[in-house]
Amino acid sequence: MSIISSQADRAPAVLGCVAHGTDCESVLRELAGHLEAGGMVKSTYCQAVLDREKSFPTGIPAEPVAVAIPHSDRDHVLETAVLVAKTERPIPFRRIDDPDAEVEVRVVFMMAIDSSQGQLDTITRVMDLIQDPGIIEAVAASSDPEEIRSIAERAFSGSQTRPV
Repeated sequence: MSIISSQADRAPAVLGCVAHGTDCESVLRELAGHLEAGGMVKSTYCQAVLDREKSFPTGIPAEPVAVAIPHSDRDHVLETAVLVAKTERPIPFRRIDDPDAEVEVRVVFMMAIDSSQGQLDTITRVMDLIQDPGIIEAVAASSDPEEIRSIAERAFSGSQTRPV
């Protein structure tokens, strides 16, 4: 299955990162900054992600490691990418299924997708990965961005991805 089935000619970039932020907003700003520095998103992307997170939280109480899947509308994206990040410490994110509750997130899949179908396909694929405890635990245990990227890329194996 492709990550972005509607974009067979343009594979999404897969990136890895260790996030140093101490709260949800600082982690989101840091990760959006990486995508912006890489030329994958517009300068408006960070604020769009922050605004979306306030209205539609993305913290998922997965076991054994909670994750978040922040993203924005495609209007703020220049190039499709998935940035997989391990946080240095558990970070409280509001829950996707109960916005009044929080979950301590250790792995973040920040998605920058430049098409509606691509966003749906990518979220679906990421949700599949979240259900694989081995992958999530491996990302959470790593402190090397290249290793995190490699783990994520292998997890998407058979999909169309390209390293950055």
